[in-house]
Amino acid sequence: ADAKEQAYYQINKLNNELKSFNEKISRVTNQASTAERTAREKEDTYNRDQAASKRKDELNAQLEKLSEEDRAFEKKIVPIRQELMRKESDRQSLREQNNMAEAVLSDAMNGFDRDVAKLQEIIEKVNYNVKQNTDKEIEDVEQRLAENVEEI
Repeated sequence: ADAKEQAYYQINKLNNELKSFNEKISRVTNQASTAERTAREKEDTYNRDQAASKRKDELNAQLEKLSEEDRAFEKKIVPIRQELMRKESDRQSLREQNNMAEAVLSDAMNGFDRDVAKLQEIIEKVNYNVKQNTDKEIEDVEQRLAENVEEI
């Protein structure tokens, strides 16, 4: 019986040792699994960072290219803007000249209209005086005729 107990004790001890090994294996497996998952996550993060960095570099290169194009367009636009400003200045000068010419012509036209009005007034006065004088001359002629008739 002692040997039996010794065997049970040995079996129990070995079972406990096996259980301890299994628990350690389970912990190590869990740790390995966690470490593998963490490694995959870090690798994924690294890959995303690398892709983002590459994309950032591509976008920076594209931005630089667009900036160069923008500067080139600005250089091309400068003469056009200068020409536009010159044309606007010329247009403004022409408008001012036209306004001055219009004012001069308007004054001349107003003077002409006043002269025409004065001339019409003079003509009316002359016609009135001519008519008055004609009537007076007719009366004078009639009076002289009447005097001549009396004398005859």
